This record gives sequence, C-alpha cells and structure tokens, in this order.
Amino acid sequence: MTDRPYQINAVSAALFHLENVRSTLLVMATGLGKTRVFCRLAEGFPGRVLILAHRDELITQAAAAVERLTGRPADIEQGPLRAQYSRIVVGSVQTLCRERRLMRYKRDEFDLIIIDEAHRSPAKSYQRILDHFGKAKVLGVTATPDRTDGQAMGRVFESVCYEMGIQQGVSEGWLCPIVGETVIMEDCNLDLIPARAGDLATDILDAEILKQAEFAAAEMLKRDTGSTIVFTPGVRSARYLSERLSVLTGGSSVCVDGSQPEDERKAAVERYRSGDARFLVNCMVATEGFDAPNTRTVAILRPTKSRSLYTQMVGRGTRTEPGALDGLETAAARRTAIGASGKPACHILDFVGVGHHHRLIGPADVLGGSYSEEEKLVAKKVLSEGQRDVNDALKEARERLRSAIEQVRGVQYTSRLSNFNPFDAMGLEPIQSGRVEPLSPKQRGYLASKGFRDVDLDKMSRTSASKAITTLIKRDQKGGATLKQLAFLGSMGVNDPRMGRNQASWVITELQRIPPTLRSPDAIRMVLAMSKRKAA
Repeated sequence: MTDRPYQINAVSAALFHLENVRSTLLVMATGLGKTRVFCRLAEGFPGRVLILAHRDELITQAAAAVERLTGRPADIEQGPLRAQYSRIVVGSVQTLCRERRLMRYKRDEFDLIIIDEAHRSPAKSYQRILDHFGKAKVLGVTATPDRTDGQAMGRVFESVCYEMGIQQGVSEGWLCPIVGETVIMEDCNLDLIPARAGDLATDILDAEILKQAEFAAAEMLKRDTGSTIVFTPGVRSARYLSERLSVLTGGSSVCVDGSQPEDERKAAVERYRSGDARFLVNCMVATEGFDAPNTRTVAILRPTKSRSLYTQMVGRGTRTEPGALDGLETAAARRTAIGASGKPACHILDFVGVGHHHRLIGPADVLGGSYSEEEKLVAKKVLSEGQRDVNDALKEARERLRSAIEQVRGVQYTSRLSNFNPFDAMGLEPIQSGRVEPLSPKQRGYLASKGFRDVDLDKMSRTSASKAITTLIKRDQKGGATLKQLAFLGSMGVNDPRMGRNQASWVITELQRIPPTLRSPDAIRMVLAMSKRKAA
C-alpha cells in the first residue's frame, strides 16, 4: 500500500505548522490512516520522537506500524518495559506521567511528541508529560476533536494543521457511504434518564437498555446485517444481549468489556475478525483504535449526547474492504469500486428511545457537515420515516425546509412578546394595602430563583411573598408548569397557567425545533394540539 495523496498533504501540513508553532492538531476520520500519517511524520522528523497512547492496543499498534513503515523497531516505555536507544519511542501515558519514569529522561530528550487520540490531551496526566518535555514540538492526532466535558482543545494546541472528516472521506471515495436506519424502542423512555458530565447517566441507561435486549436481538436478526459491532452503555446489557444473540444464532456472538483478561478479549475479537462470530457486543471497548474492516453494520444501542462518542462508534464500520481501492486515482472510480465490493456501505442501526428532553446524536449529525442544526433535526425525522441513505435524508431535509420557507416568503413571523406577569399566572395580588413589611432575603432569593424579576419583587410585601411561595410549592407538588416555562411560552403567545410541567417541557422543545421564521400562529396551535393529545 502506497501513501495516499491526502496523507502526503497531511504530513506536509503538519511539518509546516510545526515550524511556526509549538503544537498543532491533525483531525482525520477513522479509516483514513491517522497512524500511517504520524508514522511518516516521525520517520522524517529530525531528532528523537515520542508517541503517546493510553491503551495497550494503541501502543502495540503504533509500535508495529513504526517498524512496518520505517523498517526500524520502536522502543516501548510501558510498565516493566523501558525504552533504550531507538529514535522512536512509543510510551504509555499512565506510565510516563509518573514522576519516577519521567525523571529517567532529560527535559530535552525528545524533539517531537505525537499524541494519539489527542482529544484526551487536556487531562492532567498528559499535561504533566508535556510540561516535562517543554521544548518538544507537539502533534495531536484524533478523529474526534470535540469533548463532552467542555475542556477546550485550544488549551493544548495552537492550530489545526489538517482536517478531513467522514463526510469528505465518503465523498472522495476513501470511506464507505453510510446507510442509517432508526429503530425506535417504544418502551424505553429516555426522559427518565438524567444527564451527567454532558451525557446520559451510564448506570441508569444500562439498566434501561438491559430491558430492551430481547427486542434489540430480534430486530437485529430480522436484518441481513453481516458482521456487526454492537455498542451498549454497560457491562450488564452487553453480556446479556450477547448471550441472547448466541442462543438465537447458535453461538455466533462474542462479548468484550474492559473487565475481561486481555487474552480473553483478544480471542473474542479474533473470532469476530475471522468471521467465526457474526456479532461483537461491547461496552466501549471497540472504539478508539479498533480495526475490523469486515464490519458491515454498527448497531448503536447506546443513545448518547456526545458527538465524539457517536462518531467513534460509527467509525468502526466505515473502512473499505482491504484492496478495494488499490490503483484507483479518481473519487468516482473509488466510489464505484466500493459500490461493487462486498461492503458497498456501512449500515448504522440506530436504536433510539422515546422522549424529547435530551438532544441525542444520530447519523445526520456525523455527516451533517455544512447543514444547519434545523436541517439535521429534519433529517433525523426523515430517517425515522424509512429513508436509509443519510446523505439523501440530509438533502431531503434541506429541500423540505426550503419549500416551507418558500410558502411563507414575504411573511416573517416573530415571537409575540408579552409582558409575562407571574402574579396573574398564580392568581395573586402583588401588593397589600396599608403599611407593608419588605421581603426577607430568603424570600427574595427563592422567588428570584423561580423567575420573579427585581421589578416584581420590589412590589411585594412579606405577606404576599409568603402566599406566592406557598402557591409555588403547591404548583410543584401538582406538577404544574414552572414560572420560567410559562414566561417562555408567553413570549410565544401561549398563555395557559394550568399547563402541566411535562406538557410545557414538550411544547417548548417542539417550538424550539421550528425555525423562527416558521413559528406562525398555526404552527404554534398545531404543537399545542399535539401536546394535549400526548397528555391525554
């Protein structure tokens, strides 16, 4: 296999940026050859090079790739293994972040540090290593530069030297196109699952998905999915689902999770790669660095709010068949070859629950590229209606929105702003006659947290505040809409103090999904009618 044109360009771009900044980031979708790129860079970079990785599989893969591509072995710095004299060292982050191991090396030991899966680099363990080797240039390599915890990659990297995502990889014929299919789990209410650290709470989600295992197994076996990687949120759901698939297929399912011994995990993965097992069910093991080009289907039974996590899962299925693109110089020829191969597309089975509280990621988000958030939301609806090609769903979504805008061209609807009055909403009088005692600090703080403005609170007496607090508590106990919900709905021209909290939440979510130019009175009435039917 020769270097591809974009891989050569990526190496050149990285070298150019490293001449001008200390650190730069290279973003390349799974299956496009990130490892090959950073090995080529390490091969040609003057001085000693350290490649950092955080998992056993990534460390052994990087060391093997260095030897295969450069013809010279790399040293490994991990646990009992200590690097000796090789110019290129592959190091474990968990090992090197320890002070004793770091002190084995002079501060100017390395001229270049390459960080594999660089979205992890804001962590303290990575920073400790980068601080020690403060004179080294730094290249980060990742397929998913965004993080759920809000830590900015800009804290580590000064520039982005090269970027090629899934959408570009597919359009240029380097990756398999994605075909998406939505499978709705009607008995799985995701609104009952809280969010933690930017995503759904894993333990609670795992318990909920465990209940869906029989349904999921039946849905997968209805389809000719071929070799399938299945993602679940936890160990319990992964093991039980794999057991059910094994029973139903005569043993053609294996399960891997982080608690297994390494040799057991490797044996299971090898059964899958060889085709002996049709299903590989895993709990977040087959993500970063996992390579199985035989994968035709990715079954995502792990709803998530994280674009990076979803992209990692989808990326397990986008690699083309080995040798399918050899000698092909044009994008059209490559796309044709993929279509004629034994793996013409990557099939995504996207299992989703019901509920509207969480903004979940789907195939349209991964391939969305230049599409707006409104277009991606409509594309998800198109996929749920039976469309399977994700790119076609995005195009149809754009056309639907364009048509809707054409129908209202010349008429710009804006939200009908109303002066929301919390006293009217609760049937209270703001001021009592006669001499009044001002609010206590606790009363004022509580009412302010519930949506009362200073101008409202300045009008109130301590007695009227006490009545307001009692009324609010009773509303909460009965599940009534909060004042903040009523205020937002009032800005849309919806004034219904009797609305329940859940109904108000659903209405607000649906109204926010409608582009502002299309929030006509008819559209708002339609959403309200739908909410009443759901409430009934």
